[in-house]
Amino acid sequence: MVKKELELQKDGEVYKLVGPVLIKQDLAEANSHVAKRIDYISSELYDSFLYDTKIVLGAQAFFRKRLEEIFSDLEKKFEAKRNKVIELQVSLQKQAQKGAVK
Repeated sequence: MVKKELELQKDGEVYKLVGPVLIKQDLAEANSHVAKRIDYISSELYDSFLYDTKIVLGAQAFFRKRLEEIFSDLEKKFEAKRNKVIELQVSLQKQAQKGAVK
């Protein structure tokens, strides 16, 4: 917004607010200050974006690892229960065969 306003200036009269006083400033100097400020803010936003991205990626890796651990745990429990069911089925079949033989 400020950059666009400075581009509209033709007579070169720009004032800068310093405390309670408006001080005349050269148009080229004002453009330079605005460009530096825009670069600084862009850099800060980019750095912030990178930091946030690293946090998100770190969280994703953590949760992915945790979910893999949980899934592995559940597979082991499922396998144990399946083996127990098979043992019970075999036991019942043996009992049924003993009962049929009598």
